[in-house]
Amino acid sequence: MRITGRRVAALATFALLAGACGGGSSVSTEDFIDDLEDICRDIQRDIDDLGDPEDYAALEDLSKDAQDIFDDGVDRLEELEAPEDLQNDFDDFVAIVADNAEAADDMAKAAGDEDDDAIAEIGDRLEELKADRNDLAEELGADRCISEDESTSPTTDDTTPTSDAPVTAPPISQVPITPPTTIAVDPQGIGTIDIANGFVAPDGYTFQDAGPETLDALKSAYAQTPSLATEVASAGTVLLVDDAGTVASVMFLTFWSSEIEGTEKEDAYLAEYTTGSVSNSEEVTPAGYPYLLYTDPDDTIGLLAVDADVSIWLLANVGQETQVAEMLDGFIAANAG
Repeated sequence: MRITGRRVAALATFALLAGACGGGSSVSTEDFIDDLEDICRDIQRDIDDLGDPEDYAALEDLSKDAQDIFDDGVDRLEELEAPEDLQNDFDDFVAIVADNAEAADDMAKAAGDEDDDAIAEIGDRLEELKADRNDLAEELGADRCISEDESTSPTTDDTTPTSDAPVTAPPISQVPITPPTTIAVDPQGIGTIDIANGFVAPDGYTFQDAGPETLDALKSAYAQTPSLATEVASAGTVLLVDDAGTVASVMFLTFWSSEIEGTEKEDAYLAEYTTGSVSNSEEVTPAGYPYLLYTDPDDTIGLLAVDADVSIWLLANVGQETQVAEMLDGFIAANAG
């Protein structure tokens, strides 16, 4: 299950960095920015359409496709004549998009070699490129080419309870969050939850299909873990997309055949995520729901909330700790009653 999370994170990295690209002709500054932002949206859409990598081979193919998308973005950028006062920043912007294409090529090679260390290093490089790209997009005034997650960081004010704060919200199982009445069961014996059609997205987000590969990878991970294999009743996954069209998180929802909270099964479930993590801590959301927060070496964070026979896993990038806690509150609030 650990590798599953990292593969999903690799997709999320590509999806989140896709907010950077442009195109156009010799026009006014306003028209130049409009064209630039149009291509940002095009590349975001194309990256989102790639689907989720299930294994090394899928990550290799996805990375090759991502390289093609960024190369096409560079071609379109080079057709654009920037206003003189924006030319230097725009040249740097084009160079970063080209660097993204090169990094995607390197990612494809690393995936082909099944080199986890190289994959992690390239992920770090992609994050650095994303930060540089966002800075340049801000200088250019192309706000829609800025990945929104960059502005999100953990807060330490009194609005976020600490792990010692009293839990004031009811247990998740009492909200209640219930699976759809009709669930298709696959050969592994695990039902499929259609989150997008069976539930309501948190306020400020929409659901987007995460692709069958992501769910299949999760189910395979469950099936390969003997202590959990017979306990999973149904599972579903979906992307949470913010109002700017940026993929903010991958959400996994699991219903268990019996209560796992406070049992060895819960310990086994949480161990799948915390083993190998660089840090983990028990926290509560602003509304008071307890959860486990962990950080992986590849700068991926995960939020795990378990109550009775339901669990929620939110996967995002470092810097989104407060955001994913609020997503959990928003999801529970949207589906209460």
